[in-house]
Amino acid sequence: MHRPFTDTTSAYTARAQYVDGHPEQPLLALVMRECTGWLKNVARRGAEKESDKYVMMASVNLVNCIAHSTAKRRRILQRGASQ
Repeated sequence: MHRPFTDTTSAYTARAQYVDGHPEQPLLALVMRECTGWLKNVARRGAEKESDKYVMMASVNLVNCIAHSTAKRRRILQRGASQ
């Protein structure tokens, strides 16, 4: 039996805290919004699969790779400018 994807208050709060502290907030918010919409559409059609969570994790992982490489580059550039 498939359970539809739901958004509880605690899940919403945890997501908001994660986005607030993320180095690439706009990109993460966009990806989260798109993934949430996609998952709701999948659930509405009753087509949930175990692999859906891996798509979501891969999407967020890609955002994290971009965010943290950008943040590291920014720190290196700031150090160079202050010397």
